Amino acid sequence: MKSIKPQDVTGQQTASYGILQNPFRFAIDGKSFDPARPPRQLKLGDVDEWTLTSKNNVGAVAHPFHIHVNPLEVISIKDPTGRETLAEPVWRDTIIIRGNWTVKFRTRYSRFTGKFVQHCHILDHEDQGMMEVVEVVP
Repeated sequence: MKSIKPQDVTGQQTASYGILQNPFRFAIDGKSFDPARPPRQLKLGDVDEWTLTSKNNVGAVAHPFHIHVNPLEVISIKDPTGRETLAEPVWRDTIIIRGNWTVKFRTRYSRFTGKFVQHCHILDHEDQGMMEVVEVVP
């Protein structure tokens, strides 16, 4: 696939995956899945640069991030000290977010409008709330 250039980026998205306490929950951005919550809206034709983190109150837990429909170009993986560990960009549909690491990727919403999900690909985590509805709108 053709690499996404920095100048093509039209917006930013963030998502922090975590197992949290008080109350105990599996969450994205501090919120467990709620089908009644409005979806994260993205615009057809846009190119977003996402920043992902794994912040857990129960230790350094890794979460495999997966988003349906759009492939992602991973451009950076930094360890907890800020050291870059990715030698070159790579295309994926799932990427591991190690505890206290930061992953950046770019993605283009070019062909599909509608709703889908992003979630932790550990099904036990997803089933307990580590999932969010995303919607690409015209």
